[in-house]
Amino acid sequence: MNTYKHCKNSNPPFPPFFKGGWGGIFSIFFFASCLFASLLLSFSARAKDASLNGQIAAVQDVYQSIPDIAADFTQQTYVALIDKTVSKKGKFYFKKGGMLRIEYKGVEEKHYVSDGTTLWIYTPGDAASLQTYAVSEDTVPKEALAFLSGFGKLAKEFVVGSSGAFHDIPSGFTAFHLKPRAKKPQYKSLDTLFNQDHLLVKLRILNLSGNVTDYDFNNIKTNVGLKDDFFSLGSGRATPATLP
Repeated sequence: MNTYKHCKNSNPPFPPFFKGGWGGIFSIFFFASCLFASLLLSFSARAKDASLNGQIAAVQDVYQSIPDIAADFTQQTYVALIDKTVSKKGKFYFKKGGMLRIEYKGVEEKHYVSDGTTLWIYTPGDAASLQTYAVSEDTVPKEALAFLSGFGKLAKEFVVGSSGAFHDIPSGFTAFHLKPRAKKPQYKSLDTLFNQDHLLVKLRILNLSGNVTDYDFNNIKTNVGLKDDFFSLGSGRATPATLP
């Protein structure tokens, strides 16, 4: 009967097809482990991309189906130059076609109204305060209008990624980090948080100056039925008190 005698510090016998000995077997196992890990990472990356693309599509689908939206907001801007945070409150209205109306309330009350081609800025009741501009990259940036108008094909206007700007994100909420693709962007990036209905509830703007502005949106209403003339100086509280 054949017997196998163990020697001190000897290894058990290995199958003959592993010509590299136990070192060869270790190499094979190491290679297999690396291959398995790379496959997992590849699958994870594809799953992450698919998840992100699905989230983008969900947000776009909702905003593309909304003709208009209204909300209350609070705004906090950190001004780097003076190391101070300035807070404001107001109402926000938007309608497809680039129509925008922002009404700041409080001591420094001011309205920003645009029909998509012209931007009016004024203090209610003060005709002398009226300023009029043609909509352009210097007044209302293209990215801003694209972002608000159904997010204008997010992947086309922005480099989209996941955002880490918000803490304790509730289940079902989605956070994006957006970097504008424009050659001369008016800001460095946007961070956005959407609720379970895919509506924007938080927005952070990192400006080129280093200032950071945070918006919180609440009392959000969609399909309000806003009229076009609400976004011009031809009706409502915009006249007659504010017109020269």
